[in-house]
Amino acid sequence: MEKERTPRTAKPTEKVNDSTVESDWYGDVAPELPRVTLERFGTVPAPRTLGEYVQTVTAIATKLSKVVAWRGQVDVSWGVHSGAARRVMQQRWIEPRPDYIGGVLRRAGMDDSEFEELDEIWRKAEQPAAVKRQLRDYEASLLDQARAAGHDNEPNGHRLGDFELFGLLQHHGAATPLVDVSRNAMIGLWFAAETLPETTGLVMAVADAGVVPAQSTIESANWHEVRDRLPQGKALWWVPRRISSRMAAQEAAFVTTPFWDQPWGSLDLPGTIMWKSESSPGDQPSVAFIAIAPELKAALHEAGRLGVTAYDGTTIYPDLPGFARYNGAGMDITMPRVR
Repeated sequence: MEKERTPRTAKPTEKVNDSTVESDWYGDVAPELPRVTLERFGTVPAPRTLGEYVQTVTAIATKLSKVVAWRGQVDVSWGVHSGAARRVMQQRWIEPRPDYIGGVLRRAGMDDSEFEELDEIWRKAEQPAAVKRQLRDYEASLLDQARAAGHDNEPNGHRLGDFELFGLLQHHGAATPLVDVSRNAMIGLWFAAETLPETTGLVMAVADAGVVPAQSTIESANWHEVRDRLPQGKALWWVPRRISSRMAAQEAAFVTTPFWDQPWGSLDLPGTIMWKSESSPGDQPSVAFIAIAPELKAALHEAGRLGVTAYDGTTIYPDLPGFARYNGAGMDITMPRVR
């Protein structure tokens, strides 16, 4: 079973809203560049040009000592979750409040409006614990269903282990507990700028100190046994030995942690913002965040158009499913120049 979690070291923080606190960790990270305050992520750097972005990621990587993973998301309103966590949270599997508590409170004179408020408080308190329990069951069920369908058997007779099977399912779009990341900050930016040009995106940096590299035998290991042995506040970092053309093009890796409810997502990694009830951010986080303004999204796409970068849908997704995706009915048509 997963270990009990202990509070993190507290330090002076600033309140972002009534339920969160954040550290002043970004104070000396490219201080001359713009900042923006985000509901989920607190006050973070917000570069507007490619030059400012390079300056920002360099400053963050320097302060974190080394960054091993970058993750881009096109919409800053999204939390950082695995696909499995998102799928389970959408189900709203909440254990009901015990009826006997309601009876006691009604006899004590609680009116209907107060009772409804209590139900909401109960739901919010129970949500993380319920999701954590259901997520563990979902992970086991997904593996069992995939094996029952024969998706763990390769033509050469090799039977995929838990990690290999999750990696295969992730590649084909299933909601797994793996989180896609890149080892390249510019590819992280590309994913943050891929779509929604008028919407602020996000890049997350994961410090080397925040991960445990997977051992060479992990691909045949039991999923829950490996993840349950992770130290508190650490992510498992895994690059499969056999990688697809897509993973190679994206300089991709996977990270995973047990579920932990955070203002910014559900990875068990110390960040620069936390729930006030949890504790306060420590002196050195393992994850840092960058807001990707619409101007920066436009600058990256213009750099690609001019040939300054080679990042586009065909190079990031070089396999057949990627080619088909970027030539779907809803995609813009880009015709090659005829000389």
